[in-house]
Amino acid sequence: MSKLKTPWTGHWREGEFTGFVQWSLGKEPIMREYREMTGDTFEFSSDPQTRDVQVASGEVLAFFERYAEWIAENVFGTPDGGTIDNQGTITMNRTLH
Repeated sequence: MSKLKTPWTGHWREGEFTGFVQWSLGKEPIMREYREMTGDTFEFSSDPQTRDVQVASGEVLAFFERYAEWIAENVFGTPDGGTIDNQGTITMNRTLH
């Protein structure tokens, strides 16, 4: 099984980033902005067999990697130029609309 690779992989705050990515998947304004900016139309299938194919083929992992990269660059920040202060406060890189 492959592991999700993100700009935060191996960083001591990787868990915070992963949690933020998971949380953001359920936030409609963030998902809308992601889809508008990237044109990514991937959707998780509601059919269990099709969803299994999506997982087995790597489609799901590929989507998560694209999405995590976008989140790091446009919302959360990156380890080398991030927007998290020493107290763990997240500052948005841009305003979502």
